[in-house]
Amino acid sequence: MRKSPLKLFLALAMLLGLMVVPTAAQAVTTSGNRRIATATEPTAVSIQISQHFIKTNQSLNAVVIARSDQFADNLNGSALAGTAKGVLLLTDGGPDAELRPEIRTEVNRVLKSATKPCTDPAGTQVYILGGDQAVSAAVESTLVNDGWCVKRLGGANRFETAISIADVIRTLSNKVDTTFIARSHNFADAATGGACAGRLQHPILVTASGSLKSVVSANLFDGAKKNNRIILMGGEVALEAKVFDEIKSKAGSTTVTRLYGPSRQDTAVEIAKFCDNEVAGDKPDVMIVNGYELDTWVYALVGGAVSWQENVVVLYVKKDDVLDSTCKYLETLQPGTVITLGPVDKVAETTKTKAESVAAGNASCDPAAVPTVARQTWKVEFAGDIPGKAPTANWDLVRFGINAGTVEGTKGQNGNNSDSKSSCAFGSVLKGANNSTLVVTIAGGFGSVPSGTSECEGEPSSLGSKWDFTNLKYVEATGILSGNYARRTDFAGPDTGKFQMYKNGTTTPDLPVASPTIVPATSGGACGLTIAVKTYELVFTGTTPGIKPPESKFRVRFAVNNGVVAGTSAAYQGAGQPYAYAGANPGGTPNTGRVVCESRRMDVNLNSSQTANPSSPNGGTWKLTNIVGNAAEFTGDYTSDRGSSSGPTDVGTFTMKPL
Repeated sequence: MRKSPLKLFLALAMLLGLMVVPTAAQAVTTSGNRRIATATEPTAVSIQISQHFIKTNQSLNAVVIARSDQFADNLNGSALAGTAKGVLLLTDGGPDAELRPEIRTEVNRVLKSATKPCTDPAGTQVYILGGDQAVSAAVESTLVNDGWCVKRLGGANRFETAISIADVIRTLSNKVDTTFIARSHNFADAATGGACAGRLQHPILVTASGSLKSVVSANLFDGAKKNNRIILMGGEVALEAKVFDEIKSKAGSTTVTRLYGPSRQDTAVEIAKFCDNEVAGDKPDVMIVNGYELDTWVYALVGGAVSWQENVVVLYVKKDDVLDSTCKYLETLQPGTVITLGPVDKVAETTKTKAESVAAGNASCDPAAVPTVARQTWKVEFAGDIPGKAPTANWDLVRFGINAGTVEGTKGQNGNNSDSKSSCAFGSVLKGANNSTLVVTIAGGFGSVPSGTSECEGEPSSLGSKWDFTNLKYVEATGILSGNYARRTDFAGPDTGKFQMYKNGTTTPDLPVASPTIVPATSGGACGLTIAVKTYELVFTGTTPGIKPPESKFRVRFAVNNGVVAGTSAAYQGAGQPYAYAGANPGGTPNTGRVVCESRRMDVNLNSSQTANPSSPNGGTWKLTNIVGNAAEFTGDYTSDRGSSSGPTDVGTFTMKPL
């Protein structure tokens, strides 16, 4: 690329701070659920998307420029931008329109200097879609004068323009065995298909719904193209059966298939599933776009153009409705991120929130649907979603069934099918909106145990508490009942997450476990936490207003090895004073101190019958969480059950140093 006077001015202006050009530091983060492209004017939308995803200046080899007022020439633009690892920018259309100055600025921001001459087919930096009646000659001249290598891809109509674009994609791509076909006068299928085509580096040709255009047929069956697959996007309303039949008759050994559903959102889901299967690696993020308004093609086509940048698929919603097929895809895939394209008058906040909640497994597509399951004895697994906190321990065997919106048969326990005894899960009911919450009451040592009950198996099934199970989903084929849980009472704070129930012996998938918020500095042992056999001094600093830590300092001797706490011997507050211990007492009687490896939690039980020993005058349990550190010092958070019986829970931070 030659340095033009304008390029030199822009570089000098950026150095002197005379122009505000987005930098990497200014770019919006590209992680997590979010709403982007909230503008309504197409040029502004394309710039917002470009600046959101392209965080580093002078980092792209190519950009694609098309008109902002019509979608026709853009139908293959997403595929080209994805193949070229670029962005799609929209400027004013028409033979007399000048290049929008903000588009000019964005081009200069994202493009890097040419590495090949403009005469080289791979040297193009700016692709203009459409003839000079679509994007004016003045736009092209401006870009050439700015020093960029420019190539116009156009034809007499949208069919020929798509062909010109497709041939360039085939030149740039090393995956030239597949061609997509979409209808030419509706953006719906080409827009969602463009994101997939860009990720896979496949071209899109367009034809009329009722006929295969001769120019399209000639390009498609040119012997040099070597298509192994031809894939039509959309059902027979989009591309009639005779179009499919004609392609099939000319295809010979080439595979001809359709990706379609009964509606545009169903077709979008089928395209997404196809793309998921074609692309190895992590499951994609999902962009949701209002696919039912005339001007929302901008969000879908421009958003889909950056699919290569964040591995995304594009799905359709309505303003106030996630739509069933889209919702079911989110519910099944549970992608890591949902990106909403467009302002709230295109995709309402309630729609965005529901899509995100379903994708995270925290909501159901049909919350009113309460499953019917036969009475049986269940095992229950929990996976907590609070980083740094251990999830509720799994239950061994509770018995109940759900029939016609009521809980029944909550008798028998520990695998006993007899109804002569009350169950661990006694008094369970369905409550909430549409009876969608299963409230399970567990009897046990701290609760009211019905007559004839022996102690329930498992911990904490004997704690006498209530759990709310929501978003219930039962898969008959696997026999697994799953959803979300929240424990109503836990002195150590909230306990929420995901659960699954199943018959003993059933093979089940692993439940996701939340990662701790702090990555420990130490390593070793079963859970990455090894503490040598030493006497440690623990110092507590309370953070709860109005309550003082019961003991601010004590000494204790123990070790952690392979995820197990062992009380090794006495530790002394001072000469002649009694000891405190953790895990197991010096006499060998087991205690309940433990490390929960997944969340790096250690429950320390401090025991002493001597009130003169301030470390533990009456005994008690301290939950140490988020443990980090090394041999010199460990730190983290604590929660104590030794707080005031009438006041707030004692919480704060701790340090633990060897003496």
